[in-house]
Order: sequence, then C-alpha cells, then structure tokens
Amino acid sequence: MTDKNTCVSGSLPAFELLEPRLLLSGSVVISEFMASNDLAILDGDGNSSDWIELYNPTAEPVDLEGWFLTDEAADLVQWEFPEITLAASGDPGGDDYLIVFASGQDDADYPYWDGQYYHTNFKLSTNEGDQHESVLLVRGDGLTIEHGYED
Repeated sequence: MTDKNTCVSGSLPAFELLEPRLLLSGSVVISEFMASNDLAILDGDGNSSDWIELYNPTAEPVDLEGWFLTDEAADLVQWEFPEITLAASGDPGGDDYLIVFASGQDDADYPYWDGQYYHTNFKLSTNEGDQHESVLLVRGDGLTIEHGYED
C-alpha cells in the first residue's frame, strides 16, 4: 500500500518522504527556532521574542562574522552576524550553541545586543493564513544557504 508520502519503485524498498530541509554541508545548523515565544526563553531585556538557535556539530570552531540570518528567501542578507565564533562541538571551554532573538530590534547600535543576546532586525511569523516563513543561515558570500527551513 502506498500513499503520497511513500516512494516505491519496482521491488526496491519503500522510503518515506521527509519535510523539506536545506543542508548543504556539515557545518553550523539551525537546531531550533520558535516563532511564537510565550515566555519559553526571555531575552536580556526581559522580553519573550522569537528566537533562533544555532549549533556547531563540527570538531572545529566556526567564525560566523559576516554570515547572515534571514526569514525571507528573497533577501538572503537580511541580518548580518557581528564578530561571533561558535566553539567546536563539545568544547568544554566554549559555546557550540548560540541563541539569536528574532525580535525586530532595529537599533542605532546595530546589531542590537541586550547584554546577553543578539537581536535580528526581523521577526518570525507563525504561518497564519497565507504567510510563509523561512529561517535560513547564509554564508558570508550572501548566496550560499548553509542550513535552513523553508515553508
């Protein structure tokens, strides 16, 4: 028996289709994001803004300076990372995870830093109605999508 979520070809094993994801290399990934933060994690200003969590699963640190986060596939350079390096996975002396709040803060001190976290100049939508949301991590060339989710 097959349905629209199963691929069958002759006598080959059946494979279940997965949700769309973009993973172009074995580097930094968007490990989690929340588009409707209801007090799950508060930022340094005490607000419950949307957030994006990055993780470096590699054995080497990754310098994110000049990389980008965006929620629009048509604007890959929406928010640029300042000088931030993610530690190698499991490095006891560093952070291999990073949370960035997608709060829409567009401050004169761009990128906005609340004392604990960085804030993007965009917010995430909750995909209500006809809205479609992407969360993409883009390399410093402004073209290469390192990892992301598109709807």
